[in-house]
Amino acid sequence: MKEPWFRKGRNCWFVTNDNGQQIRLDPDRKVAWELWHQLNAKEKRIDEKNPTFRELASEYIVDAKRQIRNESLTVKTLTDYVWYIDQFLERHGDMQILDIEQCMSPIG
Repeated sequence: MKEPWFRKGRNCWFVTNDNGQQIRLDPDRKVAWELWHQLNAKEKRIDEKNPTFRELASEYIVDAKRQIRNESLTVKTLTDYVWYIDQFLERHGDMQILDIEQCMSPIG
């Protein structure tokens, strides 16, 4: 993502993402650059790892079993969680987490 630029007509800082879309940042230069750094950091996280829900659920089950051994989670609770996880897996198991996050984010 290129560096932010100031748009006089809108009296605001903008940045153009890799898809050519202009993103409004903020009228204040310092705030705009901070937002730009946050966007860049988010893009890097996206590039690094975006597991499917199935992969993430599998990692969670492994961790939950450890919690049962440490007595910080009960078998009954895990059984309940697994029921909900299985319901979600049936429909969305192969979706990547960031795609799920976008689908469930409120519009605004």
